[in-house]
Amino acid sequence: MAKFAWVCSLTFVVVLVLGGCAISHSAGPTSHSGRYDWLNLDKYKKPAERKKVAAKQPRRYEWRKPEKKEEVTEEAGREEPPRPEQKRVVAEKPGRYDWLRTRPEEKEEVEVVEEEVDREPLGKKGDLDLKFDYWMTGGEQVWSAAHYGWKVSELVYPADTNFWVFTGEYRFADRWSVDASYGFGDCDKKTGSDSDWVTPGDPRRSHLSIFDTTGDASFWMVDLYYRFWTDNRSFLDAFLGYQRNENSFKMTNGQWVIYDYLPDSTPIFGLNSTYEIDYQGVRVGVRGETPLTRNPEWTLEGSVAYLPKVEAEAKGYWNLRDMRFRQSGGDGDGIDAYVAVNYRPHNNPNFTLELGYRYMELETSGGISRSDEMGYIWYADWHKTRCKFDGIFFGLGYRF
Repeated sequence: MAKFAWVCSLTFVVVLVLGGCAISHSAGPTSHSGRYDWLNLDKYKKPAERKKVAAKQPRRYEWRKPEKKEEVTEEAGREEPPRPEQKRVVAEKPGRYDWLRTRPEEKEEVEVVEEEVDREPLGKKGDLDLKFDYWMTGGEQVWSAAHYGWKVSELVYPADTNFWVFTGEYRFADRWSVDASYGFGDCDKKTGSDSDWVTPGDPRRSHLSIFDTTGDASFWMVDLYYRFWTDNRSFLDAFLGYQRNENSFKMTNGQWVIYDYLPDSTPIFGLNSTYEIDYQGVRVGVRGETPLTRNPEWTLEGSVAYLPKVEAEAKGYWNLRDMRFRQSGGDGDGIDAYVAVNYRPHNNPNFTLELGYRYMELETSGGISRSDEMGYIWYADWHKTRCKFDGIFFGLGYRF
């Protein structure tokens, strides 16, 4: 009987304890919850009774709070919102280990800055771009004379030239700019040739001679650009301009290879002849640039210029025959195109390094050649002339 009473008592205590814990969890947190609040059954009394108990039995530390006891008791079941001062302190004074985590506000700011860098303008009014290129070319200058439509003579001058090219571009409006470019260089010493066909229509050369040739070449051009399309870091410009090329050659140390249809190796002593030719014409074209990577450090640039009407003038002096001649008239066309990869350092985007390939060719036909040989004047058709340069280039530039 005693054991049964003990068992009943113990069961009652366990049920009472578990029930009190369950009720305390379901009631939710209070602002004055203590370690042994589950033993306090006063909170399950009616509100009027709780007020009286709270008034008669103040809590241990309530004397420190300026609020009334009744107000504290009425708002015991609700959680106070954080004060504005506390929010400001947390935002201005980060905790001890806040550096270990990225704040959402900082992450958003970084993303906005990167987006602004990607959308930097491709040039603005007042920009001045200066560029220097070193263009290593393999070149050739060829011209021929004809008689009643049949080619009777042709001269070939190798013109391998290393050009120093300087370019300056000024943007006087957001979409308009103008540039000027000048290139010059000395032609490498090479072996040229002079071929003659005495009988019209006969493919066999009647005479062929070779000689050492040296010279120099230069060109300059001016272009006006209009930017008609942009997309973030990409753009397309249309341009209109003018181009002029000047080439001159000197012939020495000649030697016969074929003389009167027969092989020969006789030296041509005293050879010291010259030849000069100029090309000029209006050019129109398109240029553009687009990024190769997400960051605008690596870009691809290209330009194509077409010269629809090219005119040429030339003059020469054959010292062994004491003959001077001039060539003019006729017309033709030309092309000047390049493609390049540019690198702009991220910490200094105004500085540019570039590596590319360039091709330039000018050609005319249908002119007249007037010769004065020891007082005897005669005319011939200036059949065709062609000038070509192509090769890789590398350079650097800076935007001011």
